[in-house]
Formats: sequence, C-alpha cells, structure tokens
Amino acid sequence: MMAIRWHFVESYEGESVARWVWRVMRVDGTIESHSRHFPTYGMAVIDAIKTGFQPRRQPWLVATRNTITHYRPGQPPMTVPVTDEASIPDALKQAAEKGNAGGEASENVHSPEPRARRE
Repeated sequence: MMAIRWHFVESYEGESVARWVWRVMRVDGTIESHSRHFPTYGMAVIDAIKTGFQPRRQPWLVATRNTITHYRPGQPPMTVPVTDEASIPDALKQAAEKGNAGGEASENVHSPEPRARRE
C-alpha cells in the first residue's frame, strides 16, 4: 500500500470559472498538504512537480465533474465517468460539498505525464 496519493481536483467558482488544486492524500483519506488554486490544470501540475510530485512513480487521481482518472505506477491510467453518486470517492464528495468539484476530462488531456510540444 502506498503512503500517499496525489489528487488534482477541478473546481468551479460560480458556474463558469474553473480552478485547479492539488492535494496530497494520506492512506486514511485525510489531506496531508494542498496547493492554492490555479487557473489551469497545467499550472497545478507544474507546482506539484516543484513540490515533489513524481508522475511516473507515485499514484495520482484527476477529478472533474464528468470523469475521474486513476493512475498506479506500472499500469496505464484508467478514466471512468462520474455517472452516479456511488461512483464518486468519499473524499471527492466532501470536496464537492465545499464547492471543490467540476469540469470535463480525458486521460490524454489530464495526464500529468510530460507531453511533447507540437510545432
């Protein structure tokens, strides 16, 4: 069992302004540390990397209003739609109640893995 997991959560201010936050979660589901809000997913990931996040070596989760993408080292990321209340982990339900959930995702768009720049 891994000691920590990184969560990247998209939230909304009002109905249209998306913000991103990263959290380091303990095994018991409590938050060990978290970031300030960022205007983009990429800025949140860059800040997490500066803080010690290692996308290929540590498990991570990306949560938006419509999907949750899970990654465990050595396995491909897996994206599942959020179709009902039962599919949402308790920690994310609590975040949503505080106004910290939302958005759209795909595993390619939200993977913290570095991507080659397109010319």
